[in-house]
Amino acid sequence: MIRLTPVQIGEEKQSSMSLFCKKCNSRRLPKWVKEKNETDWLCETCGNYVDSKNNIVGQYTK
Repeated sequence: MIRLTPVQIGEEKQSSMSLFCKKCNSRRLPKWVKEKNETDWLCETCGNYVDSKNNIVGQYTK
C-alpha cells in the first residue's frame, strides 16, 4: 500500500494527490494533454479524468 504525506512548501501546506480514485479506489493512469501541457489522471473503472488538484475535469468516452 502506498501512503502519501503532506508536503510543506514555504508557509503553505500542500497535500499530494492520491494515485487511487476516491469513488472506486482503482488505480489512476496518467494521460498527458499536449494542448494544456498538463497531466490529467484517468480512472478507467469510473471513467473520470481528474487534474493535479484532484478535481474532476472530464469523462472518458469510447
